[in-house]
Amino acid sequence: MLGFIAIIVFLILAYLIGTAATKFEKAKVTKAWLPLQPVINGVIENNGSRLFMFAKESANAASWLLGTYNGKKVLASIYPNKRKFYFNRWDRYNYFSVAILDLDGKKDWKVIFKQSAVKGNSGFSIIADKELEQSLLNAGVLDLITSVNNAGVAYYAGSRLLQLSDTVIQSWTPSPEKFKQQLELLLNLAAINERVNVF
Repeated sequence: MLGFIAIIVFLILAYLIGTAATKFEKAKVTKAWLPLQPVINGVIENNGSRLFMFAKESANAASWLLGTYNGKKVLASIYPNKRKFYFNRWDRYNYFSVAILDLDGKKDWKVIFKQSAVKGNSGFSIIADKELEQSLLNAGVLDLITSVNNAGVAYYAGSRLLQLSDTVIQSWTPSPEKFKQQLELLLNLAAINERVNVF
């Protein structure tokens, strides 16, 4: 009988500790969003099951901020202490992304930074079919990205989503100024996408 009572007490304590830890983590994440919330008049969402997973990069995020910017629906996400490599649990970074939603386009494309062992060969490149790649190049996509951002951008036609992803060093989110720069970059890229990536 005493053993049964001890198990019940243990389970109650474990539940209370888990609940307290969850509340603490939620408060910490909410605090991280506060400087960015007014920029997009955003609503903080800490329960991913109530959101559509627009792109698999944000599927495991800890929290989301949903709002609008210049008439465009925006979804930002944070994933603190994300593993850089699946097999290495020590090498971690703070992942941040922001996306414009409901953006029409025919094909997927992305811009990534390629590191090369050959000096001078590192830099951003477009991954898309040849025709779309050339159209994006001609529209100045690489110049736009390199002038504002040092992270990747991807358009997912199936999800109708244009997403910028970044690594945040000193906190979980960028500064409001940096966030506005990223949003302006996405608006410019969205206008290009709607012009050259048509059905």
